Amino acid sequence: MSGLRERKKQQTRIDIVRSAEALFAERGLQEPTMEEIAVAAEVAVATLYNYFGSKLAIQMAVFEAETAGIVAGGAAVVADPGDDPEAAVERLFDAYLDGFFAIDRSLLLDVFRAGFSSTEMLPGLVSLDLLLLEQLGEMLGALAGRGLVASEGIEDASLLLYSCLVTVLLSFLTVEAILPGDARDQVRRLVAAAFGGLRRAES
Repeated sequence: MSGLRERKKQQTRIDIVRSAEALFAERGLQEPTMEEIAVAAEVAVATLYNYFGSKLAIQMAVFEAETAGIVAGGAAVVADPGDDPEAAVERLFDAYLDGFFAIDRSLLLDVFRAGFSSTEMLPGLVSLDLLLLEQLGEMLGALAGRGLVASEGIEDASLLLYSCLVTVLLSFLTVEAILPGDARDQVRRLVAAAFGGLRRAES
């Protein structure tokens, strides 16, 4: 019986998060009230507060649900990166971008804005950054172990490559004219430049 209760509780939590996600995507993070979220999820307001003590807690749950697929997609690439390091990084970043592009653009922008302006939201964004950066470092380390990239400076290389992804993603979020395809192309160009380095043209 307790197992059935737990499954019902888990389903209620999922329903609340999905309902909140739809409201946030439609009207932004700030406008929907706890009462409106409760109505959308078809639960009592008291029940909503039992599951989530504040709207911020719901916002974080929505963000975590949205980004779980990004981490999973990255893990699949890390598990089988292939033999071409540059192509492996491109595939990893494509997996990340697939996940980010699947999130409503305005909702994602609201989350990033809230993260930069709220000390309560910031840990969630930092945690995601660290997870993705760790995946990238793990993959490069595995490739280095196979002699496919230099083993020195893996941490610095990871940070450099990841900063390329973040720069393009922030541009995509803030400049509406940038389309997902444009963002992917720019990430590939930056990754290629990072792998190639700055070489002086031979005369």
